Amino acid sequence: MKKKLLAVLLIMAMCMSTLTGCAQIMYGMMKKNQSTEVTDYDYDDLTIEEDTEEDTEEDTEDTTETPKKETPSADVDFEVAEGSLENPAKIGEWVETKTYAVEDDKDHTVYYRITDVIRGDEAKKVVDEYNAADNYSYFEELEYDELEFCYITYEVYYPSDFPEGEYGIFNPDLDFNMCNLEDSGSIKGYIGLSTVWDISEEPEEFHAGETFAEGKAVFAMVKDFSDYLITTSYFDDDSNEICSYVKGK
Repeated sequence: MKKKLLAVLLIMAMCMSTLTGCAQIMYGMMKKNQSTEVTDYDYDDLTIEEDTEEDTEEDTEDTTETPKKETPSADVDFEVAEGSLENPAKIGEWVETKTYAVEDDKDHTVYYRITDVIRGDEAKKVVDEYNAADNYSYFEELEYDELEFCYITYEVYYPSDFPEGEYGIFNPDLDFNMCNLEDSGSIKGYIGLSTVWDISEEPEEFHAGETFAEGKAVFAMVKDFSDYLITTSYFDDDSNEICSYVKGK
């Protein structure tokens, strides 16, 4: 009887050891995956849709809203484009949006414009220089020959009434995405081209009433393809996403 009891206890101990080992392995894999996600810009997960024809009516249903126009700040002396999905702004035109202010924990109006879209060898040079610098992240090589690196340059004007702290405004850059002309589905059959990575250098000091003129962000796009939109958005008080759009090139 004692031998049987010892055998049962031994089997139970072995099972507990096995389960503990499996748990440690799973934790190690999760930790490794998490560290990978924050150390590189991985474009290898791009996929191509087998059916590259126009999206179905269900896929193209528009769930965003056109920017709601407000009275421009008193110190805005430039023309502001509509920037809607139906009438996107052009390169160089100012567009209205909102961005977060730390001081009062709310979104406030700012104005931005895409000043240029750089593609080809010049864009690849910028990516290579970024990878060679002492940054916490880097860009992987693109998996498909049909794609190329591009980058946008942009400016953001912060009106003089934008809330700021004693040392000004931190991180005056904006977050952008790419989308097709309907803001739905893939871009020319590719899923995953919507991501835009900002590589702007934060100014030493920045205040309301000034223009952040050193914005720069990298994305991947199909070569010789320009039917895409550059978009940024915020959420209004009713949790509706308000988007603005600029036609790419």
